[in-house]
Amino acid sequence: MFFIDKKGVPQEIFKDITYGRIVCDYREGKDEPNKTRLTVGGDRINYPGDCATPTANLFTVKLLINSTISMLRAKFFTVDIKTSISIPPKEV
Repeated sequence: MFFIDKKGVPQEIFKDITYGRIVCDYREGKDEPNKTRLTVGGDRINYPGDCATPTANLFTVKLLINSTISMLRAKFFTVDIKTSISIPPKEV
């Protein structure tokens, strides 16, 4: 992803411009209570290709989780992309 100036956007794709929103949360009771993330306006994304994501089978998920918890000081990162924009982010 890269950012360009508004004046540099061709007129034919101007309607496809989306927005970013920085969200900062405080989650009391967590080891790291401060959470900051960048959300992107999915209602304005226009991608002409196939956007489907195949679901991983249970065996693949078990391998991924097992490899993470088996390593000392390992960290795990996952992203959950929603198609609905009317639901506010959930507090965890």
